[in-house]
Amino acid sequence: MVSKVQTKEFPQLRKAYAEAADKIMWESNIDVKASGKGYSRIMFTGGSFASNRNIKETYVALIDIIKMLRFKQLNFQWRKGASEYTSYDLKPRKDSDV
Repeated sequence: MVSKVQTKEFPQLRKAYAEAADKIMWESNIDVKASGKGYSRIMFTGGSFASNRNIKETYVALIDIIKMLRFKQLNFQWRKGASEYTSYDLKPRKDSDV
């Protein structure tokens, strides 16, 4: 029972988190989007991510919630459409795992 609820709700939680983060980070000129099956990937896009220091600081600040929401991939891009970006493949539990 709980497993079925989690399987349904985790994707919606990830989507809602990305939308809320996008609104909050708008002031810092950072766009946030969740994509992929079940909204399992999250991309942070902003000029500040041209600096590895800023990527690291943001990663450290967000990794706990990113893992809690079971995102499979975390990406940082310095501008939309950039062919290069920093990507972290995560190994979350399945949404169905209680």
